Amino acid sequence: VVMHHPVYSSGETEDRLSRLLGPLFDAQKVNLVIQGRQGAYERTKPIVASAAAGAGPTYITIGGGGKFFEQASYDNNWSAKYFNVPHFAHIQIVDRKLSLRVYTQDNKRIDALDIYF
Repeated sequence: VVMHHPVYSSGETEDRLSRLLGPLFDAQKVNLVIQGRQGAYERTKPIVASAAAGAGPTYITIGGGGKFFEQASYDNNWSAKYFNVPHFAHIQIVDRKLSLRVYTQDNKRIDALDIYF
C-alpha cells in the first residue's frame, strides 16, 4: 500500500487513520505500507492493533525530500529506525521479493529491508 498521510509515525500522525486503516491492513494481511508527509525516514517493526508484533504490516515513512526535518514527537515500542535527514529510497521488486534501500544525500546507506511475498 502506498499513501500520503502516515498511519503510524513517530512524528505527527492522525490517530483516526491508525484506528480505521490499521485493522483493515491487518485483516487483509498487508505486508508493507509506504507513506510520506513527515520530514523524516522511519521504519516500524511489524504492527498489529497499534503494538509491535511478530507479524503484521511494516510501515515505512519516506519524507526526506522536503525543506524541513522533524524530530520524533513521542516514544513508542514499534519504531525500528528513525532518521531526520535528507534521504531517498531505492525500491526494487524481483519475482516475489521487494528490496528497499534508503540512502542519505551523500549516498550513505541508512536502512535496508527485504520483504518476500
